[in-house]
Amino acid sequence: MTRVLVLGSTGMLGSMTNGYLSRNPALEVVGSDRTTFDAESFALGAAQPLALRADYIVNCIGIIKPYCKDDDPAGVRRAIVVNALFPHRLAAAAGKTGARLIQIATDCVYSGAKGGYLESDAHDPLDVYGKTKSLGEPFDGSMLNVRCSIIGPELKGRVSLLEWFLANPDGAELNGFAHHRWNGVTTLQFARLCETIIAANAYEALLRVSHTHHFVPNDALDKFELLCEMQRAYGTKFRIRKVDNVGPPVDRTLASRFGVLRELVGQSSIAEALDELRRYVEARAAAAATRS
Repeated sequence: MTRVLVLGSTGMLGSMTNGYLSRNPALEVVGSDRTTFDAESFALGAAQPLALRADYIVNCIGIIKPYCKDDDPAGVRRAIVVNALFPHRLAAAAGKTGARLIQIATDCVYSGAKGGYLESDAHDPLDVYGKTKSLGEPFDGSMLNVRCSIIGPELKGRVSLLEWFLANPDGAELNGFAHHRWNGVTTLQFARLCETIIAANAYEALLRVSHTHHFVPNDALDKFELLCEMQRAYGTKFRIRKVDNVGPPVDRTLASRFGVLRELVGQSSIAEALDELRRYVEARAAAAATRS
């Protein structure tokens, strides 16, 4: 049986990845949160979860944009430790145990000035979040960086785009930015990708191609179109206004020089992905209600 350790298992990405992988009887999945694994105080000699001798570690830990504003000294310090330093420390520790390490990387390492970013494009982030995430991408082959932007449900809080969207009352008027381009994935798609990499034993082959792969299974759309797709998928009744005159255009869409990840999981659309996400979450909730 393959052992998988999911770090950050109560966050938006980690909770989905932990829950989804745990359904696979071929995997022994352990989730770790801040109570059992503190990335800020991590030291090579004191990493109890790594003592599990996991075959794979999926790093879903990160300080996200809302919690590391450029004018927040404490948030900046935490982002430097968790986003920039921790992945390198983790890679060194995983190297001692032989664990294969998969980490989500962000599209925010790019300014959004041009779009269609390839793995070979230089990073040009404008904020603390993007800068710290850029520094936290080991490029020595010690981990596989999977770059994408994600949307999905949260266990707690309403910080993410989807939870913010669904928290609005019927009839709410929301702005959809038509000058912001996006081709991200759902957290369910990311979790499935991790499962596929493990099941296909594709980790080493991917690393031989590159230490970083852009995950772009879905077609691009703008943020107005994204909100409209979310409305369709979840049956909400909001008034979504198309806005294109607030701030400069932003296009952080990704492309890939390799296409290996797309070969593993196939082509999709955000409409299909949102429908799958909603059905999956509803099925999990129904199963939990039955058990209780």
